[in-house]
Amino acid sequence: KFSFTEPAGSQLAQYGITLVNDAMQRRDRADKSFRFEESQIKSLADKLIAFYLGAQTGYLNHSIIAIAEKYSPANVEKFKEMSKNTRYRGDFFQDPEVQALIKPETSAIEVLAAAKKATTQNRHVLFDNAINKLTQQGNLDAVAEVIADNYEGEALDNAMNNVRSQQASRLTNEGRFAEAELIIDQLPENARNQQLLNLANSIYHKDRVENKTYATALIGKVHTSLAERPENSGDMSNYMQVINAYANIESDEAFRMFEQLMPQVNNLADAAAVLNPFQGNGNVRNGEFVVSNGLSYGNFGFDLGVISRFAQKNHDQTIRLIEMFTRPEARIFLRLQVAESLN
Repeated sequence: KFSFTEPAGSQLAQYGITLVNDAMQRRDRADKSFRFEESQIKSLADKLIAFYLGAQTGYLNHSIIAIAEKYSPANVEKFKEMSKNTRYRGDFFQDPEVQALIKPETSAIEVLAAAKKATTQNRHVLFDNAINKLTQQGNLDAVAEVIADNYEGEALDNAMNNVRSQQASRLTNEGRFAEAELIIDQLPENARNQQLLNLANSIYHKDRVENKTYATALIGKVHTSLAERPENSGDMSNYMQVINAYANIESDEAFRMFEQLMPQVNNLADAAAVLNPFQGNGNVRNGEFVVSNGLSYGNFGFDLGVISRFAQKNHDQTIRLIEMFTRPEARIFLRLQVAESLN
């Protein structure tokens, strides 16, 4: 769903970089925490690479080089050349001193000492690296002190929230779920809700019988924070995240939420069928959505992919839900999707 267009493009690109970097980390096979499909990460990586190749912001996030090495090797040299001319030097791997300092074997104390003497261009990278090391050690008092001494305003808030997110993920992976929840509750609403859903998924997969009640309660916590009715595509996307989470753990509630959205979804789809071709979008022809390469059902935050998961839970109820779609091309596409999911 990411669209890296200015003025918010650079900030969204940073979020995208974080997601791809996380997906590229090696994980234990036993780790059942939430993760994106490889095809989704590849698509996001392609968008990031295109954004940074065409961006005129004067900033190049150094992580894009590692991403390009995996997903687009032909562009690696282009990024390295670009880094030499960027206003804020993003390719920190070209700086031998910084490269040496951010290695795993360098202690947080050494990195902090160097950060205080570093140039403005390198300082924030070294501080971030030291904070990550201290967070991994569980030394949150030291982390808070470093952030308070060296960040201010929005940068301070962002740094603390990033640390809280990392700490919550670490506690979740260690099975310390209640502690993770307490930290997640300190995050801003958007980040908090996504983290709570991830936590619910991890808890449920740890023990699907004993932990079902706890996992369902966490999803319910997010559910109660939603708008009474989706008022924009962001609200609709939030609803779909909760529905997807319920689909794994409490499918009856997922079906109920999805069914309640159907009148609004039908109205929005009909509107999109008129508006999209007027705006030059090729996913509608002769008044119908094109289904040859998948169904792009309007850009309003709605996710048809959950239908396949519904079919795994209750086939008959899923078919009844499909019949609630007023557009025939949607019904045809979803029936085929259900048939494929059951093969």
